[in-house]
Amino acid sequence: MKRQQERAEYRSIIADSWNRCIGYGLHHDYEPEPANLDDRARETLEKDYEALLSTTETEVLPYYNNIMSNSRCLILLADSHAQVLKGWGDKRITESHLRPWFSAGASWHERYAGTNAIGTSIATRSPVQVQRNEHFLKLNRSIISSAAPIFDTDRTWWGFSVPSVMPTYRRRIRWGWFVFFRNRLKTV
Repeated sequence: MKRQQERAEYRSIIADSWNRCIGYGLHHDYEPEPANLDDRARETLEKDYEALLSTTETEVLPYYNNIMSNSRCLILLADSHAQVLKGWGDKRITESHLRPWFSAGASWHERYAGTNAIGTSIATRSPVQVQRNEHFLKLNRSIISSAAPIFDTDRTWWGFSVPSVMPTYRRRIRWGWFVFFRNRLKTV
């Protein structure tokens, strides 16, 4: 019974996201362009989130190095506005037309990128995992990702962790990597 309820809640999260996308005027074939930051804007973004980026690189990623070296895994860190701060790992995990979406400055807000882990996690303020065909835009249906909000010690919304891996890994394994990453970041 509990499992059925969880599935129904999960389906509701995805359905609600699709409804928001329709409300934003998106359609399934829409292909938005990711933001391209100039050097100055990228430096400003990195400076604004220096503590989060530093903590991630020194306290979290060392635990992921072995996992990332043995799998086709990509980890993104995004701010509370769904803007990518930085990515680590294998950037070959998806088609070349999606690679700019994994660079600093790209916005994964549902308004621009449809249903996706980062944007939907922002909308729901909770952890989300989005499977291939659950993405609103056909453009993103080759990826599977998970995202969750990260809070600092004062419970201020800091950003989002987004471990994204190839679909060859079982859902529980992907979710386990994600939970480990988020919890490790929260404890430092």
